Amino acid sequence: MKRKIMSLDYETRYFHYPYGKVIKRGAILHFAGSSNVWKETIPRYLSEMSWFKALKNSFTEREAYRRLLETTSVEIHSARGAFRYVKLGTVCPISNVSNPNWLSGELRK
Repeated sequence: MKRKIMSLDYETRYFHYPYGKVIKRGAILHFAGSSNVWKETIPRYLSEMSWFKALKNSFTEREAYRRLLETTSVEIHSARGAFRYVKLGTVCPISNVSNPNWLSGELRK
């Protein structure tokens, strides 16, 4: 998603900057610097996230999560402050967002 922000959790704090402590809540982790620095630790951080664990637990939980995502709308903001609601699937394929391997991989900008 170019120049957009998406949250997969209904938490009050969405952004986290990992600094040696595993984070279990929130949706967006910001890893500063080169991806080579974080490549080994990203899976560890991600595997502790509550929503990521639900994806890995069972087929039933993953399918329930997928159904929820199919009906979820996201708020898209423009640089000028305007916003609109669209289905999540129009922003990012549901098959990607519900795939633990895709989520834990490096996303190109």
